[in-house]
Amino acid sequence: MSALPDTSQNPTRESNEEAQLPQETLALPAPQTEAEKEAAKKVQVGARAVKLDHLGPLVINSDGTLSRIQNWANMTQMERERTIHVLGKRNRLRTESLVAQGIQPGTVEK
Repeated sequence: MSALPDTSQNPTRESNEEAQLPQETLALPAPQTEAEKEAAKKVQVGARAVKLDHLGPLVINSDGTLSRIQNWANMTQMERERTIHVLGKRNRLRTESLVAQGIQPGTVEK
């Protein structure tokens, strides 16, 4: 008997074994610095930068009151990015509308 495996019955066995050889491990990106983390928490709204925190961004409601997104902590990074994108545009439009009516957003109480 030969010491080599019999591949005549299963010709793909040898190619499968080759595919299972260990491959080069890819490195993870370096951790963010504090400055990078801080910059990632800011969104440009008009001429101002708005800082985001663990509670999520502020929502300017159509009546001028402010609120937050309740499920912010449960959102994925992709959902958060999309929400910030949509919310930035909507907040800007609502702010312009409220200012035109003589209402300063955030000063209205329920």
